[in-house]
Amino acid sequence: MFGEFPADFRVSREKYRTRGLPKGANLIHLRGDDLAELKRDWVEKAHVPPPADLRAAAAAAPSAVHIRARLADPPDLDYLRDTIGVVQALMDEGGVATLAIQSFGWWSADAWRERVFEKGQQALVPELTVILHAAEERGKGLWVHTRGMRQFARSDISVRNVPQANLQDAARLCNALNKLQVGGGLILEGQEINAAGLPAGLTCHHAGTVDDPDFNNVHVEIGWPG
Repeated sequence: MFGEFPADFRVSREKYRTRGLPKGANLIHLRGDDLAELKRDWVEKAHVPPPADLRAAAAAAPSAVHIRARLADPPDLDYLRDTIGVVQALMDEGGVATLAIQSFGWWSADAWRERVFEKGQQALVPELTVILHAAEERGKGLWVHTRGMRQFARSDISVRNVPQANLQDAARLCNALNKLQVGGGLILEGQEINAAGLPAGLTCHHAGTVDDPDFNNVHVEIGWPG
């Protein structure tokens, strides 16, 4: 998050519905060379560049804060609610642009409040995740996959060899499986997907590690039949 933040920053538990950052999360203040490096990597040369207004605001910001976390497998999503509240408090206290690195999403303070802070858990899935697609390097068709589900402590979704005509079908499948997981549903190894409008033979397999740069997360691999 880029901006200018007060030295005596405090977060209201009641106003921001937060207990503070969860155990295992750290807030790092960046200035000088560290700030310049952050701007270079995520503002100037970002794979998904910020909108023009947020790009200018981030480029001119005198400081930044970075929230980094590695959490034990949590029983609920309270850690996400707490972190969202801290981010909103920081935005209200001087933040001008924030980046959700897991999903490459850029936010102004008003957008974060309206589309993230004030929404329930299920509604956060399309806001804090992204569905990407590209031509298969090996095989045919498109590779359709999500990023951002690590924020929910759930697996991302990868669908291989999708025909161009079925791109939207694959995207809807990704969204449905993401929402299923956030709602407490499980995707079992070898589970077959039977849904109207989708071909038979879609089977789920768990794969990957958090070190995979395409996801920074584990994922569920699904091959499009045929």
